[in-house]
Parts: sequence; C-alpha cells; structure tokens
Amino acid sequence: MSWFTRLLATVGTKPPEERIVLTLCLLSALALFPFAIARLVSADFGIAAIDFLGACASLVMVGYIMRTGKVKGPGLCMVLVSVSGIVVVVNIQGASEAYFLYPVILWTFFLVTPKLALVIGFVAIALTAPVMLNQMEGFTFAKFVVSMLGCILFAYTFSTMRNSQRDELVQLSTKDGLTGAGNRRALDEKMQESILSHGRQSMNVSLLLLDLDNFKEINDQHGHLIGDQILISVTEIIQSRIRATDGLFRYGGDEFVILANGADLSTAIRLAEDIRERVESFFPTSNDTIHNAKVSLSLGIAQYVDGQNSEQWLEIADQALLQAKRDGRNRVLAAAT
Repeated sequence: MSWFTRLLATVGTKPPEERIVLTLCLLSALALFPFAIARLVSADFGIAAIDFLGACASLVMVGYIMRTGKVKGPGLCMVLVSVSGIVVVVNIQGASEAYFLYPVILWTFFLVTPKLALVIGFVAIALTAPVMLNQMEGFTFAKFVVSMLGCILFAYTFSTMRNSQRDELVQLSTKDGLTGAGNRRALDEKMQESILSHGRQSMNVSLLLLDLDNFKEINDQHGHLIGDQILISVTEIIQSRIRATDGLFRYGGDEFVILANGADLSTAIRLAEDIRERVESFFPTSNDTIHNAKVSLSLGIAQYVDGQNSEQWLEIADQALLQAKRDGRNRVLAAAT
C-alpha cells in the first residue's frame, strides 16, 4: 500500500480546491469497489457494472486532475456520473437504494456551483420520486421528500455562505490594499501557472516589470497622499489597456508586474510602449488631487524561456529595467531571449 500512501501525500500538497475534488473522487472509488464486488458475488451483474463504472470514472478523474490541475470539468463529470448512477440504481433496485442519494447530493455542492448543485438535486428527486411513491406509504414518502429537500436547501445555504466567505478571503489575501492590483502572493501563484501552461501548451508568455521614474522625489515634493493617488491612477491606466487574460501585480512600492499570456517579445514590447505613452500623456493632469506631478515609467521585458524558474525570469526582467533606467528612464528595454 506504499503507492496509496504516496498518493495521499501528493494529494495533501495540492491547492485546497484540487484537494477537495481529489479526496471525493478517491472516497468514491474506495466506496464503490467493495459494493461492485459484492454485487458480482450475488450475481447482480447489471448493478455491479454500474458500480465498477463509477469507481473507474473516479480513478480516471484523479489521474486527470493530478496531470492537469483542472478541477471544474472533472468535478462536473463526477457529479453527473454519481447522480445518474444512483438514479438508475434506484429505478432498477427500488427504494432501498435511495439512502445513497443523501451523500451524493451533498458532495455535489463541493464539486459544482451551488446553483447547479441545487438544480441537480431537484432533478434527482424528480427522477426517483415515482419509484419511491410506488414502494412507500404516503406519509413515509412525504418524509423522504421533505428530508431530501431539507438536505439540499441546507447544503445550498451552507455552500453559498462558504463561497462568499472564501471569495472575501481570497480578495484580502491576493489583492494590494491600495491599488487593487494583485499582490506578491498572487504574482507568485500566477507565474507558476504561466510556467506550467507554457510547459503543457508551449504558449508564449512575457513578463513586464515597470517602475515609476523618480517616484521618491515625487513623494518628497508632493507628499505621500499624492504619491498614493498617482499609484492608483497608474493602476487604472494599465488595467484599461491589458486584456482580461493578463495579470497586473504590485511588486513593490512603485514597481508593478504585468504577466501577458500568449504574448511573445514583440507583442510585449508594443504593449509596454503603449502603456508608457498612456502614462506619460496622462500626467500632468487636471485632477486637483494629483496637481502637476510629472510621471513616467521605465519598463523591462522578459519572455519566458524553457527551464527558467520564476526567480530567474523576474531577475532577467529586472536587469532589463535597470538598464532602461541607466539609459535615461521613460523607456522600454527588452531582454534578449
């Protein structure tokens, strides 16, 4: 069982969302295999085939998630397989199999969105209700329906509150409090995702490291409140230019990083020049809060190259940025690939 221990250890290192889906898939496989064997022994071949199919699907999903890191597709697949399997078994075997609906309905709220899980739960009740009504007394059937509805509505309420709290925590833990750009933690995660995507799909990705020129002098001359407003304005200018698939992160006091997915070096240079020109033309501004501060950017660009780690990638962009400043500031310099 050493392989199983290693598998559990690997699952424990995954991000929370992956860990939840992987755990549920493993539990599903472990629960279904014994039932499949028992059905075979009792010559209940049809139901045994359904159990084996569910167990094998669970293991396939484990392998897919471990290889790709994607959980939305596998999660939906597991919900459809498990719920449809239970519905079929109940319609074949009768009301005695309905007990499995409770755990299956509950874990759908961990695998798909609460609204979709709510719809799937109602559909499962509707598809099993005729069998249950035929084999139960009226009052017993009513208790079954009410208990299932209570289970579904409780799970919906709980998962909705959990998702809301999770989103708030993610917002607090990954966003810069002043500008709303991503913080260092979010940058580290996004760089790792970009590196993995490059390895899987050979997708170009470039990093733009930008720094406000002479920002210390601006702070000294106009004050830190003005400096903060300038940082916010620069963030808004950049956000209005980059794509939804790109990422903007505050790297330091007046340093920002842009991750341009799908962009080779020439595309990244055009993006950098456009951002530099937009910032230069925006300041000085008529905004009384900012006064007449003269703001410009220097940018260093590095396209990701196979074999680099995130620190090396950033270091190459940083060297290009330093050279841009030595060359006179308010300019773009790309590192050689």
